[in-house]
Amino acid sequence: MKCPKCGVRLNRRKSSNYHFTESGLSNVYLGNIYIDYCPHHKEVMVPEIPRMQELLAVIFVDVILNPQPLGGEALRFLRQSNDLTQVELSQLLGVTPNTVARWERGELCFDAATDLNIRRVILSQADKYILKLLKVRVRQLFSKITAFSADFKKFKDASKIDLKYRYPGKAIETIPRPLMRKNNPFLVQEEVLAPAFV
Repeated sequence: MKCPKCGVRLNRRKSSNYHFTESGLSNVYLGNIYIDYCPHHKEVMVPEIPRMQELLAVIFVDVILNPQPLGGEALRFLRQSNDLTQVELSQLLGVTPNTVARWERGELCFDAATDLNIRRVILSQADKYILKLLKVRVRQLFSKITAFSADFKKFKDASKIDLKYRYPGKAIETIPRPLMRKNNPFLVQEEVLAPAFV
């Protein structure tokens, strides 16, 4: 491949942190992507992104499942991914096209109920591939929640069983020893405690 500006053959390098602005989102970075670039013109960069449609579907699902409120950039990405115009989305939401445009530009904010409604409407227009991918991602999230609940149950049970008293006269409780594992989400660092507890 040659540079469109000077006709020189492009060099190739592997990028570990490619800023994927082509997605329309400013917070998407890709690792292990090959980039062809011109040694003379730094702005000429051509990334080689395999399976682009599948990647965009994964980004779509992650944006939908993100617990943070949607911003204008994310709303535009979701709308364009579903091939909806601002007018079509506004009709589905029951608002004016100007309102959707102002949301996307960040000039107008919407509340949590509207955010949830936007996600619901966008998902109702999504294709079957995205819905299958969404189902897989929800299962993955559910398994993480289940694992977290099991850890919490262990934490709860251990704190009932393994309480020790270092100073019985004062009835001061210490940290249960089984909880001092590195992978415990409820780990309390000993240095945070008052000296009487250590």
